[in-house]
Amino acid sequence: MKIKKSGSDKRKGRIALAMILGLVMSFVGILVWVIRRDLQSQRISCGTNQSQRRAALVLKALDTSTERVKTGLGIAGFDATTDTINIYTVTSRQANSRDYADVPHTEQSPNSATARTNDVKRWDVDIPYNRTTTSFLYPFDSYQLDLQIDAKRSERDMPLDLIVTNRISQTVIEKCLPAYSFDPTPSDTNAVHLVLRRHTFLQITFCVVYGMALLFLIYLFRRREPTSVLSSSLGYIVALWGIRNIIVGPINIFPTIPDVITLTLYIIVGAIFFYKWLLNSPLFSGPKVDPRSLPTLH
Repeated sequence: MKIKKSGSDKRKGRIALAMILGLVMSFVGILVWVIRRDLQSQRISCGTNQSQRRAALVLKALDTSTERVKTGLGIAGFDATTDTINIYTVTSRQANSRDYADVPHTEQSPNSATARTNDVKRWDVDIPYNRTTTSFLYPFDSYQLDLQIDAKRSERDMPLDLIVTNRISQTVIEKCLPAYSFDPTPSDTNAVHLVLRRHTFLQITFCVVYGMALLFLIYLFRRREPTSVLSSSLGYIVALWGIRNIIVGPINIFPTIPDVITLTLYIIVGAIFFYKWLLNSPLFSGPKVDPRSLPTLH
């Protein structure tokens, strides 16, 4: 016999469905906005209003083993007979003291197809970075550069209209200012403060997928039969490793938060299976009795 739903039940169902759809659409809208914002920050200006020459700094790779950012620097209209360039990383150990460390830069060969285009001189530069957070916090880690591009023409400072383009996978430019992290109004010409962070979309994905993985543990714990727990656990373990690979990707950082969470969830899954097995073992439940072997009353 079928039970008809009342009008109030149908209204409640429609309201619940509308709320769920509204939440889903809002979440999708936030994701689209986040992706557009991060894409727009992949090319940003770091120059000054008195710039005389166009310059471009292309971020190519983040090498966590050497703690350097591999970059390419190009300056338009650079004349080797009158112009000079030196690149420094700048740090501050005291209130009125700065340390300038020279950064080696290699000029690209003039025979290269990309070495001279539209009278642009190019160099390959590996710039040391400072960690604002430890790489263990991936995907919530960030890295900053404080450098000075000391360009001169006839021994006079040559301000640059610097455009920074980011081509490092999984990262975006959070900020790029003509300043230093420790000095917002430096006297140095062509001072650059640059901060890199991970994509917000990657951080949201991390929170969502690992949050769902934690919720699935509740479902796994509520299952009673050890055989069903075993099959679900095996699928869960495989899925966890896939989630870890999606979040971490090809980066060469270990260990990270995803690694620790994945290992912790593995241990919890093993503990749940062992707990279910103990509950159904003769040690706790006693020996199984065949109902047919019990005496019957006449």
